[in-house]
Amino acid sequence: MSNFKKIFNNEFKAELIANIIWNVSSIVIIFLVVLAFIMNFKISAIPTPSMYPTIKPYDIVIVKKGNKSINRGDIVSFYSPLGDDEEYLKRVIALPEEKIEIAGDEIFINDARIEDSYAAEGTFALISETVPKSSYFVMGDNRYESFDSRDFNSINEDIITGKVIYVIKLSYVVNFFKKI
Repeated sequence: MSNFKKIFNNEFKAELIANIIWNVSSIVIIFLVVLAFIMNFKISAIPTPSMYPTIKPYDIVIVKKGNKSINRGDIVSFYSPLGDDEEYLKRVIALPEEKIEIAGDEIFINDARIEDSYAAEGTFALISETVPKSSYFVMGDNRYESFDSRDFNSINEDIITGKVIYVIKLSYVVNFFKKI
């Protein structure tokens, strides 16, 4: 009988925790949607694994609209340079008029190696080019699964729609519910 109580109590606790997480997550999402309408933000869900491990599938990102003050390491939102209506999220690797070289798993900007600590492990194409004026070289953090500047070249600042300012880790909530 004591084993039954122990199992029942653990299941009850798990269900209670799941309900609390779900309710808090719902309130946060509603708050963010309202905030997005009031402020100059947009909220996007991530359908692809190209930014893994930084942004996982099911995570939601808050993007500050506009393309002012973009720096190396920022994650930007932009429309596909191929002319379709698809929108991408990628990390800025090289800025306008910088020379980028990619050799193996090393990235060099103006002949200086940069630290690429946010990227998932992987090898890259051999690239050596200078980023055009008013353009950015972008790559997904999950180098194996990313369609990025290595495929479609640098992106012009005109197609950038904003910069990611916060990631809501709903992947943790989804994984929690999958375990129960």
